[in-house]
Amino acid sequence: MTDVFARLDVGPERRCTEGVIADRDNQVRTSIRLLEQCLAHARLRPLPVVTTRETLMDGYSKIFDYGAQARAGGELIRLYDGALTTDRSDDIQSDQAMAAALASAGTQPQMVTGTGSVTLPTTINAMGTVEANLVGNSVPASWMIDTGANYSVVTERLAKQMGGIPLEAHVDVVDSRGKSSSLEIGVMRTLEIGSLTFHNVVAFIVPDDVFRVEIGDKVHRILAILGHPVLSALGRVTFDANGTMTGDPGALGLGSVDTYLSHRMVAARVMTAR
Repeated sequence: MTDVFARLDVGPERRCTEGVIADRDNQVRTSIRLLEQCLAHARLRPLPVVTTRETLMDGYSKIFDYGAQARAGGELIRLYDGALTTDRSDDIQSDQAMAAALASAGTQPQMVTGTGSVTLPTTINAMGTVEANLVGNSVPASWMIDTGANYSVVTERLAKQMGGIPLEAHVDVVDSRGKSSSLEIGVMRTLEIGSLTFHNVVAFIVPDDVFRVEIGDKVHRILAILGHPVLSALGRVTFDANGTMTGDPGALGLGSVDTYLSHRMVAARVMTAR
């Protein structure tokens, strides 16, 4: 880390780099402070500005400050949309619209109560993906564990059973095929995962048929998907050969970290596990 910064001049671009690295290390509030300082300087090249604003938007999403996330995304789209790829622009616009809708509805930040690690039995469904029994708004159901999902998702049927979820807000999202659709947003009061209880968990609400999967002559239905905002709060998540999922919020499991720069911005971080 010291060797990397030794090659950078003291100034706004160094603040940008430090802020991006702090975000990658999950030092979110430090990252936000550094990035805001960086953006206060007008004389920045386009690449650092775009990267900085994307990282700032990511930082606000990690602390569930939906209003600040929406403002950061709006500025990025307004000033630098032409510098983004089509896919990245679509993603940012979807995230910004989601944050704006949540802020407008007065949604409180996600938080967790309880201590210690959690251990849950899991099953492999007919699709070959992992599911675990969780309790949302006091309603038990089997949830698919998806480490690649940006948000959690529940079907309309399960949302009705849980009650009081919809925000009467929708957001347009674009899937990997470039198809746009309008999805309803919901917030669960509680989601129990072992000894931990998550509060104000945001989820998309989708029609039941979206997760109806035909496998041979059988039909498998997914009721809900657990996404990144909850999984990241579980810290280090592991799955063992016995079908057990463990979440340990206190275990980062990182050893040494090497940082590589390209055009004075962070290109990669290589972490060596302990």
